[in-house]
Amino acid sequence: MAYAASAFAELRAIVYDFSPSRAGEHARAFLGDWRGQLVCDDFAAYKFCFEQGKA
Repeated sequence: MAYAASAFAELRAIVYDFSPSRAGEHARAFLGDWRGQLVCDDFAAYKFCFEQGKA
């Protein structure tokens, strides 16, 4: 998965986190307790994260 700061962030960064699948558990593990705005595609595993308040 790739994570990028917005164009308006002070820190310009792109992070690529390799995972063996697109399972939502990998994004949850990587993001941990992070809170902020997350923009993603329409993948069901990501929707589950939003429903659980994890993104």
